[in-house]
Amino acid sequence: MTPMPLRWIINTSVDRDHTEGNEEVAKTGLPGSGGGGGGGNNPANAQQQVASILAHEAVRIG
Repeated sequence: MTPMPLRWIINTSVDRDHTEGNEEVAKTGLPGSGGGGGGGNNPANAQQQVASILAHEAVRIG
């Protein structure tokens, strides 16, 4: 990894081994910036130092 703060956490599966701990890991990062496909920052993260958690629409629960 890198000594720099994380900006994004990208989930590739809904399996617990891919998503468990996202909130704790996100707290160690910085807000990510929006991309061309929409999504972007969660406004709730704007005042906090947290990484954005992202997943493709194909990664769904259920």
